[in-house]
Amino acid sequence: MTSTNPNSNSNAGTNGAGGNDPQSGAEMAAVAGLAREVEGLARGVEAMRKAMQLTATAGEVQRLAKVVEELSQTTANGLRGGGGEADPPESWLYFQGSAQAAGTRLADLTSWLAGIYLRYPDGDESLPECWLWHPEIVEELLWLMQAWLAAYVDDGACVRLHRLRRDVLAGQPRRAPGEGRAAGPGR
Repeated sequence: MTSTNPNSNSNAGTNGAGGNDPQSGAEMAAVAGLAREVEGLARGVEAMRKAMQLTATAGEVQRLAKVVEELSQTTANGLRGGGGEADPPESWLYFQGSAQAAGTRLADLTSWLAGIYLRYPDGDESLPECWLWHPEIVEELLWLMQAWLAAYVDDGACVRLHRLRRDVLAGQPRRAPGEGRAAGPGR
């Protein structure tokens, strides 16, 4: 007795997938070709997605353009002398003041060294214990202190530049010290 099931395929060996039909082999090759194309397109889409993550948005570009404009105005004002620049310190090597003025100057310097300079990682290593007995070191430290005060504290301090720097860095990912630097001689 033979089955007359309409769903059964009596020609399973010669028709459909895996059959010996030449048309079936051509169809399989076409499907495999399409699969390769789809895979290539998927890789291309993934590469574009990654590239778009690295691309700044229009808002980010506008924000950076504003920061650059403010920075250029601040720099131009500073070059024109509108930055309220302080007078440079008197030379320690050619100091003409009284002993009391020298004591005051050294007291200010030692306070600044303790409060600021020695907080830097290499501050201790770069400052010899006998620095006070070397006028050329005192001279350089006074200039460094004056520059630091002019940048961060004085009335004419470039606070605006620091705000701009902060604003620029606000859009950047935070990194650990040294992270992201190229290593080795080929930098």
